[in-house]
Amino acid sequence: MSLGVDDSVWVPTVFTKNRDRLLTTDMFRKIMAAILAHREVAPLLSDDHFPVDGTLAKAWASMKRLSAEGRCGARPGR
Repeated sequence: MSLGVDDSVWVPTVFTKNRDRLLTTDMFRKIMAAILAHREVAPLLSDDHFPVDGTLAKAWASMKRLSAEGRCGARPGR
């Protein structure tokens, strides 16, 4: 018998404890190192640091939606 997604064992605190325990293992570090070193991922990484405000991200998302609406003339689903 296996556990289903809706079974009561999947409460957030249990998931968080298991996730936190996984993040401290050597295997996790090896997996992340392999992902970050992948030839398609490595060029996307940078040591530069820049802050992003949630308000700015919302504004960019709104501008993208507005430009998409402008092309088709109406909002999707209406």
